[in-house]
Amino acid sequence: MFCYKFFSPEEVIKNYLSEFSGNTQNKTHSSSIEYLQKVETLRKSASSSLNLLDSHFLTFQHNQYYIENLIFNFLKLDKNWIVFTNEPTNSEFEKVNKIYNLDELQKKDKFKFEGKKILVWISKLSFFDKHLFRIIRELKKESLSPFYSYLSLNNFFYDFFENKEILKEISFISFDPSVLFQEYGTHFFWFRKENLISPIFLGSNAVKKIGYNNQFFIKEFPHSLEIGTSNLISLIMLERFFYFLNKEGSKVLSNIFSKKLNFNFLSNFKENNEH
Repeated sequence: MFCYKFFSPEEVIKNYLSEFSGNTQNKTHSSSIEYLQKVETLRKSASSSLNLLDSHFLTFQHNQYYIENLIFNFLKLDKNWIVFTNEPTNSEFEKVNKIYNLDELQKKDKFKFEGKKILVWISKLSFFDKHLFRIIRELKKESLSPFYSYLSLNNFFYDFFENKEILKEISFISFDPSVLFQEYGTHFFWFRKENLISPIFLGSNAVKKIGYNNQFFIKEFPHSLEIGTSNLISLIMLERFFYFLNKEGSKVLSNIFSKKLNFNFLSNFKENNEH
C-alpha cells in the first residue's frame, strides 16, 4: 500500500504530544505560538491553492451544521427569497417563496426576479458541471436582485484547480476533508469578504481579553466565527498537505488522480508503525 510520502501522521502526532501532551497550554508560550502560526499557514495556503486569498475569508468549523447556521443566520431567508438547489429537503428552504431544481437555471429567462432575492445552493453535486457554473455566473451578472450562492467542494475539490476563477464568484464555499482524507476532523468554510457574517457562538477562538479590566472584544474575521477548541492535530496535518499541494501541485495531483495515495489516516499510521 502506497503511504503518504510528504509527511507521516505518526511524525505529526509524536511532535505534538511531545510538546504539548495534547494540550497547548501545558508547555511553553513560544511552542503554542508556533502551532498557531501553523494554523494560520494552513488558512493562507488552502485559500491560495484555490485562488481565494484575495476574495474570501477562510474559517475552520467543526461540522456542516455550524457552517449552515452561519450562512442562514446571515441570509435570513423568508418569502422574499427564490432558491435553486439540488437539496430541496433542507428545512431552511421551507421559509422561502419558491424552490426550484438546479436544472431550472437553464430556463432563467422565464423567471421574474423583481423584488426577490436569489440563492443558488449546490450541495452533494456528484460531478463538476462547467455549463452549470457558467449559467450561475451569467445570472449573477444579469440580476438586479441580491444574489448569493453556496457550493460544497466535497466531491470535486480537485476539478477547481483548473477552474479557479469560477470559485471567486461563489458567496459561500465549504469543504469537508474527510471525504478525501477519511479521518481528518475539521471543515473549511470560505465566504466572500463583503459578507459580514455574525458569529452564532463565542468560543475560545472568537474572543480575546484586553488588559486587566475584564474587557472582552470579538476577534476580527475569520477568527470571530471559530468556536470552541479546534482539532489541532487535524489542522497541522492539513497544513502539511496544502503546503506540499502549493509547492508541488502537479506532482501531488498526479498521484491523487492515479490513486497512488492512501489518505486513510489509520492505514497510514499503522503502516508507518510497521516500518
